[in-house]
Amino acid sequence: MSTTGDFDDRPAADAPSVWSIVGNIRPEHPSGPGGEEVRRGTRLFRPNAKIYLLNAAQSWALDPERHPDERIVVLGQHRKSRQWIRCWLRSRYTTNWRIQLVYGPKVLERLREEFWAGFELQKGEFHWPEEERRSPAALQALCAAMDRAVSRCGEERRKRMQAALLKRRRDLTVAAPDTAPAEDASDDGTARCG
Repeated sequence: MSTTGDFDDRPAADAPSVWSIVGNIRPEHPSGPGGEEVRRGTRLFRPNAKIYLLNAAQSWALDPERHPDERIVVLGQHRKSRQWIRCWLRSRYTTNWRIQLVYGPKVLERLREEFWAGFELQKGEFHWPEEERRSPAALQALCAAMDRAVSRCGEERRKRMQAALLKRRRDLTVAAPDTAPAEDASDDGTARCG
């Protein structure tokens, strides 16, 4: 069993899956004035928590050494509640980015809700040797394959996304018409962390 609680290590051959860009939260990072204090994980994620990049166009910012202050949109399990959350996170708090076939049903459901472009790939359209999946070339190849797949789906995908986003907005306004957004939430309902 992995640290995120998913049983996705050795799936059945016919199990549904999708290619994804997966990383981890840094176990420790400097904090405070002059970086004197050491913090474990982030406010919303445990140390070493598995996270999933939700916007493949942000893959250029996954190098925390070159782009430490860039914010990326990730999906992961909350530190305490273990609920799946979508949030913005600075790349400096991440490490170990790689491409991976994802099989966990909860992760697949959330990635589908977020319109992860990997679902547009046809079976056999992308494959990368397992021993090279941590390389920048692997990330670039997956992003390029997803770009081709999305442009192939074009107008149909855009209409599906618009319809789902309108439904999500309607559901949010019906569920809580008189409540103000949380202090740490953005306009689209995502938490801001890091």
